[in-house]
Amino acid sequence: MILGTAGFVFRNRWRDVAADQPSRWQPSKTVSVIVPAYNNQATLNLMLASLAAQDYPNDLLDIVVVDDNSEMPLELPEIRPANTRIHRPSHGWGR
Repeated sequence: MILGTAGFVFRNRWRDVAADQPSRWQPSKTVSVIVPAYNNQATLNLMLASLAAQDYPNDLLDIVVVDDNSEMPLELPEIRPANTRIHRPSHGWGR
């Protein structure tokens, strides 16, 4: 399995890493991503947009953003995977 010349998945096309017949690749595993976040809405927006741009099926992605008591509570941006939620613990560590 080759991930491209620089060792990464080009343009978020995970089908390209399928060992044989990438056009028939049909993912079946759920992928969960935990995102620790604190006081950086702009970076969170970009990261979630990047996850939304991948070709992995939306119904198999589960994203949890943990806002560790940011001074201004973080919000989920419009561009994000469908199954994205935010969790705010009652006590956090901050940065």
